[in-house]
Amino acid sequence: MDYWNAITIVHEHEEGENTERCPNCAQDRLVEGLTEFELFCFGWFRMNVSQFTFDAHLIGGLIDELGLKEMTKRLFLKASSMIYANDTKIAIEKGKKKK
Repeated sequence: MDYWNAITIVHEHEEGENTERCPNCAQDRLVEGLTEFELFCFGWFRMNVSQFTFDAHLIGGLIDELGLKEMTKRLFLKASSMIYANDTKIAIEKGKKKK
């Protein structure tokens, strides 16, 4: 399978099709409600945070490279913490479903 094309294809619906249960459309609706700062935090987190960046102790340096000032950095860390907590909660729930 051509995985790269599979993840970059823009999904489409037939005219008048109910998109209420479409996960892609649900995500689009949620993203529309985010501020520019929230989108930045979410995008940065997804692009940079992984088990590897934690294990290799890179995460602090990656955050420092952003050059954020005091209050902005606190807000960024709070947003990142919320994303991390949510990811952890999802992983726990997925683990429960496998049992």
